[in-house]
Amino acid sequence: IIPQAISCLADNKPQVRQAALKFLSAVCAACNFAVVSASASAALTTDSPNLRRELLTWLGTRADVWLGSQSEDERAALISAALQCLMDRAAEVRKAASVFLDASLAVVSSEMLLAWCS
Repeated sequence: IIPQAISCLADNKPQVRQAALKFLSAVCAACNFAVVSASASAALTTDSPNLRRELLTWLGTRADVWLGSQSEDERAALISAALQCLMDRAAEVRKAASVFLDASLAVVSSEMLLAWCS
């Protein structure tokens, strides 16, 4: 159900995107971010700039808390996907990726971030 909720972030209607974000936030509050993490990493590689922008913006709001609870591999997958978004054609996606990566520096050292860049 998580991948389907994330796919709703590609919808053109803001109400649908907001409902999907509310659902994802509720899942993270009830369970933990690990339930969403793998699907989020995969979703950042999709063709929808709306989806990538909305997801990165949402991830950036709590990156310090959520990434701290992740394993090294889960963190690497999510941050690697976000790094790819820095090269996106859409300026909003690049900006959201930058905000997420800045927030993730509270949990991940800059050396690790540089290692994932290669």
